[in-house]
Amino acid sequence: MIKITSLLKLPLICSFFFLPASLVIAESESTQISFFRASPRLVHSNTSFSGTDIFSRYNFKIDIPVNAENSLSKIVINQQSNLETIEIDPEKTKVFILTENGEIPVDNLTDIIVDDHKNVSEIAIHLSESIPSGSKMKIVLRARNPLHGGIYQFGVTVYPEGINPRSLYLGIARFHFYHDGRF
Repeated sequence: MIKITSLLKLPLICSFFFLPASLVIAESESTQISFFRASPRLVHSNTSFSGTDIFSRYNFKIDIPVNAENSLSKIVINQQSNLETIEIDPEKTKVFILTENGEIPVDNLTDIIVDDHKNVSEIAIHLSESIPSGSKMKIVLRARNPLHGGIYQFGVTVYPEGINPRSLYLGIARFHFYHDGRF
């Protein structure tokens, strides 16, 4: 006697053998993920000027450990909700690899996306050639400091190179802006 459950499985088995190759490849790629084996670190952040209503450079330094075993391909920096949104100039965004002899500019920024919505400013920096593990890097954003003094925070997230990259949140960069010597 044939069980009904085995008959129900027959169309599923037959349909698997006739799937287009692109669906089978997509299924295998969806099971692969890219991640950092050891976490990159946000080691330093500062601004060139802490006064209000002035153009400034926002510097973020990141160390990628040797045992990360994956290269860094994307950085996302987003302003946490605050009194006002700081506008970032994407045209003046720069990335540098830090060496013992100085800074080497990274000229292969393929895409810089700025998203300003709901009192939050976010910039995503995509690198055409990823930065290898064991490197130190600096991201420099050009922005106008807020009109009002206070503490403004930026979250920093990085993505490894590869298929289905898993983001890694590095933490908060906190900037203090002063108006006439006070907040």
